[in-house]
Order: sequence, then structure tokens, then C-alpha cells
Amino acid sequence: MAIVISGTMGHNIGKTVTCIRLLAYEEHFLTADFGDVWLVDTPLEFSRSEWPDEPRDLIPWAPDKYLMPIRPQKEDADTWQEARA
Repeated sequence: MAIVISGTMGHNIGKTVTCIRLLAYEEHFLTADFGDVWLVDTPLEFSRSEWPDEPRDLIPWAPDKYLMPIRPQKEDADTWQEARA
């Protein structure tokens, strides 16, 4: 899981997504300078341009640099490990 912390569309910030898998470069239209891109479970609004009148698309992926992982606290991770044993 991750939280959106940046992006060209400010209203995506704060949304929580589940990262399903990394996408191959051919599966999205971003340039290589965006870095890794994740397929996510929640489509995010994305503009192909900085122009305000440009149509926006709902895209089920997000650049890794726009995401912050949500990780369990240490005590939560310890409890989870104990439950698995």
C-alpha cells in the first residue's frame, strides 16, 4: 500500500492505493525520467499536459516517485510474524 504524495493533479494527493505490480515501459505513456511506474488498484486522474483545458484521464497507475509506502509499525509487524508462526 502507498499514499499519493505528489503529482501534476493535486487532488490525487492523500489518496491511498495498493501497488499491484511494476509496469513495463510499453504499458504507460510517461517518459523514462518518471522512473518506475506501478499498476494500482485505484484509478488516478492524470493530465497529459499542464494546460488546464486539456482532457484528463483516469489511469490505473502511478509513478513510484509520487508514492510513499505505507508500512506497518514495528509492533504491528512483530504481531503479524507471531501470528504466522
